[in-house]
Amino acid sequence: SDSDPLRIMLIDDQMVTEAVLRRQLRDERGMELHYCHQAADALVMAEHLHPTVILQDLFMPGIDGLTLLSRFRESPILREVPVLMLTVQEDSETKARAFALGANDYLIKLPDRVEMVARLRYHAGAYRAWRQHRRSEARFRNLFAFSREAIFIANASTGRIEACNDAAVKLMALPREKILGLPHI
Repeated sequence: SDSDPLRIMLIDDQMVTEAVLRRQLRDERGMELHYCHQAADALVMAEHLHPTVILQDLFMPGIDGLTLLSRFRESPILREVPVLMLTVQEDSETKARAFALGANDYLIKLPDRVEMVARLRYHAGAYRAWRQHRRSEARFRNLFAFSREAIFIANASTGRIEACNDAAVKLMALPREKILGLPHI
């Protein structure tokens, strides 16, 4: 839930990065740092952890950061989790490839504490807002579909019915196709 701590998953083969980040986040309330030092273990760990934000190195032995990013975006569990690339390389082509593959941000190792915390909170907030929107949308769809009351949805600018539930179809005693496009009353 949104009151849960921010679960930040750091994937980096250099333990010094984990130590610096842990020190930066030490006094930040509501943030948990989880560390994975081998890219090969990152996907399984992330799917189990359900992080709020993934912060990952670009260059690691075995699996490079762009390949790992692609795997996160292919995972139904992780595809929407914000991924922040973390690297010492300031290269516009690599940045462009990272963003094309779905990176949410690209940080030069290691930004100061204020910037790091701000970026983590920003991306976590956006992700939580997206999740809340999805939950609200699912609740609305269930209410709409399973309500015993007739519900019609009309387009505000055209005044025409764009959707109706099964109860509305029953009330109107018309096929749905005949109802859609009618002017609302």
